[in-house]
Amino acid sequence: MEYKDRLIGDLSGGQQQRVFIAEHLRQSLKLFFLMTTTAVDEKQVTNLCLLKKLNQEFSLTLVLILHDIERITKEVMHIACIDKL
Repeated sequence: MEYKDRLIGDLSGGQQQRVFIAEHLRQSLKLFFLMTTTAVDEKQVTNLCLLKKLNQEFSLTLVLILHDIERITKEVMHIACIDKL
């Protein structure tokens, strides 16, 4: 509860992602798009693990747009790669 009075812009990137995840769940949305333009760090791995759990429990569809797929290849069902449009 220490974050409840903070503006979203004052939160870290990982914290902001968790807020967006919570908002999607609150609205009962079944499709999540998550994009990161940086290498996947430990906080993002934690968020991806959370999304994986939510995917299994609530049958959510997750579309991840990442530039660093090495860290998550064991965690996903399908990978599509776009290179040099």
